[in-house]
Amino acid sequence: MEKLNVLGLLKKYQGWVAKGEIQFLKKGSSEQKNILKLLKNIISDFAQATEKPGDLSENLDWHEAHRKGKELWHALASYSLNDIDASSKGNARLFEFLDAATEFEDILYGLEPYYRDHTLHSLWVYFIGEHILREHLKDVYTHLNWYLYNDIERDKAIYKRTLRDEARKKQKTLVKKVNEQKDAIWCLIALCHDLGYSIAKLSKLNEKVRKVLDFLDVRDIPQVGYFLSLEHQYLTDQFLELMAVEVRIVPSGDERNPLIKLYRDDTTYWRLCKELEKRQHGILSSYLIYKILGIFADATIRGPGEEWGLEDDEVLNNLIRGDILFAISQHEFEFAYLYELGSLADILVLADELEEFSRYGRQMLTREYHDTNAECGISFKINKSRKEIEIHISYEVA
Repeated sequence: MEKLNVLGLLKKYQGWVAKGEIQFLKKGSSEQKNILKLLKNIISDFAQATEKPGDLSENLDWHEAHRKGKELWHALASYSLNDIDASSKGNARLFEFLDAATEFEDILYGLEPYYRDHTLHSLWVYFIGEHILREHLKDVYTHLNWYLYNDIERDKAIYKRTLRDEARKKQKTLVKKVNEQKDAIWCLIALCHDLGYSIAKLSKLNEKVRKVLDFLDVRDIPQVGYFLSLEHQYLTDQFLELMAVEVRIVPSGDERNPLIKLYRDDTTYWRLCKELEKRQHGILSSYLIYKILGIFADATIRGPGEEWGLEDDEVLNNLIRGDILFAISQHEFEFAYLYELGSLADILVLADELEEFSRYGRQMLTREYHDTNAECGISFKINKSRKEIEIHISYEVA
């Protein structure tokens, strides 16, 4: 079973970029050249540290590694956003948030015995997902589930062939267009999935402050935190609706013109509301990019009662933007479970669980980094006739 490590993943990704296999890094483009340069710099640091005797955490200049990692994060996020929407706004604001969150995270290392850096973690999750999709689950990568449901095909016995053919044609066309941006979509999902992590830790910060102030008999102190006021409700309603809707191809009065409408999945909506109520970092991460990035202004929410369905560009906007937000939110669902492996949301759950090999924590007492990581390995056994995927994961923990 192949073992996962940072250096190996970086080199594999470097190879895919060099061959022009990453959709949003076209071969010969300035974007490709810049990413190759950034990868070369960070690979050099990890290679030199790995060759030395002792633990990686002792040999690596972590300040420099984090600086280079953040620069790579910025570039990948920018290029993937521009691939989805060339006129996208709010990119600089997102990078400003990452910088501010990184500074805030420095304060949080004392909250837990071991607290890992989440900028680098998000990069490693991105590379793990690429590794899984390109080397283990190529069929999943080719036929990703975009949550576009064809109700006409499902109930084909009651509809005429002309309508069924038109519905299949529409579904195939839309899926093909979304697949043209799947690499950019996965990049954004992985890089942004933990943006809200430090904010979610405010309760622990308050707990530490209360323990100190108890000695002064101070009880009624203001809590460090936030709440979503009435002004936020209009945006949060749209945000929750966008993630909870199902995009469905349905019949119309015209046998050659199926419609596409949106239907809210109440179960998903309930789960999302519960996560927002608890301020879980998954849904906070989604909400942050929903507020900051202008690409989400193009998403469409329409009830199924409207006579006319969505235009193709509206469907594409909804599928891409809704899937990005939902994948990030659901990776921490308290009530979630995986019974299939077919979407990028599923890949995020798996990649995030596997990212233990770089868990270098800064121990609270010594204020030094220590190797607290598990060495992980993964393999897949696919049974196409039974439509089953057997996953083998190994953990070796010191």
